[in-house]
Amino acid sequence: MNGPAFSLPVTVFYEDTDAAGIVYHANYLRYAERARSEWLRSKGAPVNRLLELFDGYFVVKSCSIDFRLPGKLGDQLIATAKIETSKGARMTMHQTIERDGTVLADLSIDIAFVGSNGRPRRIPAALLAA
Repeated sequence: MNGPAFSLPVTVFYEDTDAAGIVYHANYLRYAERARSEWLRSKGAPVNRLLELFDGYFVVKSCSIDFRLPGKLGDQLIATAKIETSKGARMTMHQTIERDGTVLADLSIDIAFVGSNGRPRRIPAALLAA
């Protein structure tokens, strides 16, 4: 799962903004989630099949967001996802939300792989190899 950052185009719609046409802060988390989900799908492990394929799934343990510039209604953004570290059941993703190459939000997301019983378990080797 290593390599260059995965990129996902995102259009800012009216529903994503506040009354001033600025992207509501919580929506950056939604954009990041979409990028992680599409990244997994591109690796042959769509989130709706993780339980079936690997007897587990990913959950967010913690996240940190550095808001740098506002996104605006109608913007064409790029949400990226890249593994920073992976050990045992945990993985740290570095993600950005960008507009024209300028980072609007910089995110660090810690995710954990949990088994069907809801308990943390080592990320399957086959999933890491993808």
